[in-house]
Amino acid sequence: MIRLLQAFVVLFLLTGCGSRTETPPLSGILWGGEGNRVILQSVSDSLLVNDTLLINHVGEFQWRPDTVIPGLYKLSKYSGQGVILVLDGVEPVVLDGQYFNFPELLSVNGPVSSNGFLHIDRLAVSWRQTLESEIAATVDSNWEPNSDGVALLHHKLDSIDRNYHALIFPPNGHPLAQMYALLQTAGNRHLYHLIADSALFVSVAHAIQPYAYLTEVKHFLHKTARLKKVLYNRQELIPGALFPDIAINDSLNFSKLRGRTTYLEISDGKRMKSFVHENYDSLISVRIVYDTISALAPEGWTYNCLKFNEYDQARIADDLGLIQLPSNFVIDTSGVIIARDVWNSQLEAVLEQLVKK
Repeated sequence: MIRLLQAFVVLFLLTGCGSRTETPPLSGILWGGEGNRVILQSVSDSLLVNDTLLINHVGEFQWRPDTVIPGLYKLSKYSGQGVILVLDGVEPVVLDGQYFNFPELLSVNGPVSSNGFLHIDRLAVSWRQTLESEIAATVDSNWEPNSDGVALLHHKLDSIDRNYHALIFPPNGHPLAQMYALLQTAGNRHLYHLIADSALFVSVAHAIQPYAYLTEVKHFLHKTARLKKVLYNRQELIPGALFPDIAINDSLNFSKLRGRTTYLEISDGKRMKSFVHENYDSLISVRIVYDTISALAPEGWTYNCLKFNEYDQARIADDLGLIQLPSNFVIDTSGVIIARDVWNSQLEAVLEQLVKK
């Protein structure tokens, strides 16, 4: 009995020692960083993981959580310079580099190399700083928030977006780096748009299927699944089809507009079409505006809806199959779509058949 107990104790000690010497999910050495700290955060949700790691007296650091949520993480210094890492909880990630120039010249041993992520981060930081510089000019006392001033600001911001749109996405990069590029934002501003860049989103969604166990990939695949709904509704909501009974807000429900011809336009603050709706008797005119900079919009619309949040914009885009802005619909008294995305003389020709001028 005593021998059995001794054997059990030895086995317990060996097991305990073994667990402590296992390679941690993340470890490494940052030469010259002795006594400093680095911060590890989840890319998708900084509140999910936000740990501070101490670099010891010989430059080593380790991260030993109770569990690892597979996903993309950012390891950074307090100054903000950082590197994106893929932690899957299976294959350890080991870093080797210099603290003073971190994350430059950093060696990353793990499931996915971080070189592509570094390049994207540099360009994304430059993009955000350039946007902020233009927006900061609106604080100047000489800037006037009139329609011309707002239009010029939109034009400058769009130009900046176009420049970086062509630079940040790595066509030959790792699928996870491509996904990371498509997710770049500056506040509520998206560099790549789910609908406008649908070909990129669909291609990347297919390529990252093997990484579906990562948190960010799960979110991305869920997001791109919306494309199927948008494209399906795009094919369904054509002239001759019944316009859906959707409620935009408390005061606007399309099921209550039956009996009168309706003109619906969806646009944003940058692209508004000129339409003289007052010229048509008994026409209900509805304008939905996605505008995050100003509330400038023409007066006189029957319903003029401004300042939609991101969730509502996505819902409306899904329900109406929107792949471009501006978009419009002409709906007859029975709720049937008569025309879609027609403008200028074509729009006038359609309305003249339905309502009196």
